[in-house]
Amino acid sequence: MSQITALKAQKNQKRANLFIDGQFICGLSLDLVVSNGLVVGQQLSKTSLQSLLNDALLEKFYSRALSFLSYRPRSRFELERYLGKKMASQNPCVQPIIKKIIAKLERKNLLNESEFARWWINQRLKFRPKGKLVLKSELIKKGVDRQIIKQALDKIDEEQILKDFYQKKLKKKKLLLADKQKLINYLKRRGFLWENIRSLIDDLDQKE
Repeated sequence: MSQITALKAQKNQKRANLFIDGQFICGLSLDLVVSNGLVVGQQLSKTSLQSLLNDALLEKFYSRALSFLSYRPRSRFELERYLGKKMASQNPCVQPIIKKIIAKLERKNLLNESEFARWWINQRLKFRPKGKLVLKSELIKKGVDRQIIKQALDKIDEEQILKDFYQKKLKKKKLLLADKQKLINYLKRRGFLWENIRSLIDDLDQKE
């Protein structure tokens, strides 16, 4: 058995430092202290202590996850990788804790694969227009489920996106437009579907 020998308030009034058998163990939120009924002099079994430490770790890295998500939406894979790297030195068995964090964020809709896929596509189309093939590849690398990717990509009109891209950006690139094959290869590298590239080329040919 281990004994709680001190619970000292931190500068942050909502947290306290936990001391077991005279040694500092970790910081806890007051919510965790109250919910576990922790008091100085209390005896904790090895199992109870480990459960408390896991709860403290979950609490700490749930906060880290919220901070990570505050910069931009993330895929589940991105967040799992981030937490895995941050938690690697904290506990040899972090995967169950990571799963709990992921589940909690998904319940609160703070982590949503469908919304992430839509956000990623919209950002790409707004700032660096690319076709469906490249967008699909990028989302696969982000670990997004292929069915979710398909649903998100089905909602965009790539033919219109390509035409807008041409009008706003490509029309200025005279050297590129001087050679139709160069233009075709360029658009293929950006992931646009051949049927939409051909439609654009046909339109350009008719205007010549």
